Amino acid sequence: AISRAHAEQRKGRAGRTSHGYVFRLYTEAQFHALSEYPTPEILRVDAASTVLQIIAYDAAAGGPGLRKFPFLDSPSKKTLALALESLMALGALDDTMKLTETGRIMSRIPTSPMLARSLLEACRLGCLDEMTMLAAVLSVEGSVTAVTTGQRESAKAVHRRFRHARGDHLTLLSMYQAFVNEPGPPARRADFCRDHFLNFRTLTAAESICRQLSVMLAKD
Repeated sequence: AISRAHAEQRKGRAGRTSHGYVFRLYTEAQFHALSEYPTPEILRVDAASTVLQIIAYDAAAGGPGLRKFPFLDSPSKKTLALALESLMALGALDDTMKLTETGRIMSRIPTSPMLARSLLEACRLGCLDEMTMLAAVLSVEGSVTAVTTGQRESAKAVHRRFRHARGDHLTLLSMYQAFVNEPGPPARRADFCRDHFLNFRTLTAAESICRQLSVMLAKD
């Protein structure tokens, strides 16, 4: 949901270069019912990653600890409890809420704790390359596919070549692998994406993230 501050900011764009009009798709009463400012991100998203970084810093450098950490906007007790529960389930914390060796390594991987734990497990199972690719695709912003309303049936037919019987994650991996295995310059890859209804920008960003993750995992 947007805030009144967001709505007012967007209104300014209607008259940026000349006089203009703004049409809002809600009533004036609904506008006044909006919150004045957007909710800070730390109060909106899963706090597990933030909590892991704080605990890892505390373990390495003797920081103030989670309870005394000077948040600009403190998460609720419920949010912190859920984050700690998640980190314990992933093996990043032990029963006394102390950082484990697994948690220390996870804190060095720039992904969500769940993806970081998946990468460590993939290393044990011998499928790290594939999991690194998938983690990159799941970490990047934007959709991997690029389908407009009038292209849905055509895209559905083309995407059958990527579909995997074991689910969406392996289908995404198949799309990514087809992209990176396409030879030639960026222009040829862009043509490949257009022909297969894939998002060139998203996949290029995922490839960059994959390279960075691979270098970092090699060090650890």
